[in-house]
Amino acid sequence: MKDFDVIFSENSGTDIQLDRCGLCSNGKNVYLNEYSRYYSIICVIKGELDVSLNEREIRLKENNVYIVSPSVTFSVLSAKNRPAYYFFAFDGNIPRKYCKKQNLEEERELSEEEKILLDKLSDCPEDSFSFEMKVLSFVFIALKNCGEHLKKDKEILFDYKNRFVNSFISAVMKNYTDSKLSVSSLCADMGVSVSYFTNTFTKTVNVSPKQFIIDYRIEKAKEILLNTNLSVSEASYHVGYEDSFTFSRAFKKKEGVSPTAFVRQQKQIVYGF
Repeated sequence: MKDFDVIFSENSGTDIQLDRCGLCSNGKNVYLNEYSRYYSIICVIKGELDVSLNEREIRLKENNVYIVSPSVTFSVLSAKNRPAYYFFAFDGNIPRKYCKKQNLEEERELSEEEKILLDKLSDCPEDSFSFEMKVLSFVFIALKNCGEHLKKDKEILFDYKNRFVNSFISAVMKNYTDSKLSVSSLCADMGVSVSYFTNTFTKTVNVSPKQFIIDYRIEKAKEILLNTNLSVSEASYHVGYEDSFTFSRAFKKKEGVSPTAFVRQQKQIVYGF
């Protein structure tokens, strides 16, 4: 188990804005009250942790999770037996709206779902899309598991689903040249099932996530074919296809003509020959 301390760069999401997260397993006090302006989550996965919350002291035991609101000043008082604990700092519309409905002043046990996400988190490179999405998933699930309100709040659930949709689109735009890019790989990064995400994405965007990847690659290939001297085979490689036959078949299915015919038609329109 390797310690880490990650500060997230500013992101455009408003539902959950991640600020910082980390893992401490060496007994040091790495998470202090200067972060009390954010909502915070502390998860003890080994040993016991004494914490001060507005002059009230509590002891968090192994597998305890505690959510702290921004109005609470807190700090780690002592770390008995070199405990290991995760910490998360965040803000956004979901915690602001949801936490008003919840009494956060009590610890609870980590759920099995939360334990699995924390295990997966420790295996991810800290600068990866997968890491950020797993942190996002954990924060949402931790909030949800504090009570029943979030499960019934359609507005909040829409915001959360929309964040996954936007994250998927951003990942495709950034990584479309990677031949290994797929719906299943991105869903694994986000910690959601393919069937659930496919249903959510399709309802939101009116196209399946698989087709979205194909369509985006075709659009980028059209730009390459019209603005460079690359061949069809070279263009297909540059947009993530391992062979030009699969690319040409997908291109014709979407555009109605082959890539070569498409280029010829566009030249006729522009140059008149």
